[in-house]
Amino acid sequence: MTSICNHSLHWKLLSQAVATIRPTDFKEYFELKRLNQKADPASRRELQSRFANYYRLHIGGLTDAFKRRYLELLLTCKPRGRRDPYTPLLLELYKFPRRKGDRALQVSFVSKLVAFHDESRPLYDVHVKNFFGFSPPSIGSIEFRIAGFVANLQNIKSQYEAWSANPRFAKITQPLFKKNPALKNCHPTRLCDFLVWTVGAYDLK
Repeated sequence: MTSICNHSLHWKLLSQAVATIRPTDFKEYFELKRLNQKADPASRRELQSRFANYYRLHIGGLTDAFKRRYLELLLTCKPRGRRDPYTPLLLELYKFPRRKGDRALQVSFVSKLVAFHDESRPLYDVHVKNFFGFSPPSIGSIEFRIAGFVANLQNIKSQYEAWSANPRFAKITQPLFKKNPALKNCHPTRLCDFLVWTVGAYDLK
């Protein structure tokens, strides 16, 4: 695949995102990370509830059984150090039909689950899809489709790492850290996630 990490439009959009993103866009994320440090039952329940709201788990046409299992995995998922934490999660959650009776690979929700516990791994959602033009295969066996999704995530991760290693990225994001010091505590991949999300959410051109 031809590298697109230095695409001039991407740098323009990232600069616009730095100027556009608001503290309210990431405040709740840091609250979730804070809750994740607590082990008491009340904090665990609050984490599940707020995570579900933050990532819109309730509007995805998902069954209660799926959501219960997904939020159980939120508390037990340990992706750090694993070469591919996605495949087993996708296969397990694929067993749960959606409300309309069909089954779907919940690639976005699984990416968010993994990325929450390992910030070096990127999120995948409609904004990432539109920014990079990457989407998982829609035909073929489940195994083939999952492998395509995992490969796409690795491509996205490589792009974020290339951005982060480029001095241009440090120059672009410097004003952001001055306005929002909390973002310094993020892994560079998570910062890239926030900026790509901002491009899509605010329809930057």
